[in-house]
Amino acid sequence: MRAAALGNQRNLGKKLSAETKAKIAVAHEGKPKPALQGRPLHPDTVAKISAAQKGKPREWQRGTNRSPETREKMRLKALEREAERRQQVAATGIKPVHWTTLYPERRTRGERIGTAKLTYEQVDLIRSRYAAGGTSLNKLAAEFNVSKKSILLIVHRQTWING
Repeated sequence: MRAAALGNQRNLGKKLSAETKAKIAVAHEGKPKPALQGRPLHPDTVAKISAAQKGKPREWQRGTNRSPETREKMRLKALEREAERRQQVAATGIKPVHWTTLYPERRTRGERIGTAKLTYEQVDLIRSRYAAGGTSLNKLAAEFNVSKKSILLIVHRQTWING
């Protein structure tokens, strides 16, 4: 038995004695077994799995093996849903809109993004110092620990638009 099968990283690849295997078995008793990823399967097991999966679509093929009748049903159902939506819009005069249109303040932007390196105050400072002149994009980037491209996008209001 290999040490890797027992989840022992320190003795990885070493052959273990029967005494050591017994000690490890006692230590692991009652604990969940480690995942045996990469363990080679017996050819009979592989054959059984293959037989069981025959005719079933693989994960990346799901939905591609539909009969023409099923596809036609799906198409008609989609047309029906679209007609219902249009009737609802005609009856109420209200078009459905995305939630960000209704509640723009709820969008995660600027310093509310967990990985943001800058704050709104720093963005305002960058813009004012660049507009005043006398400092380059490279100097600002080094000072605020961001890339030159980030400074360029901030100055031209392509990012941090609301800042």
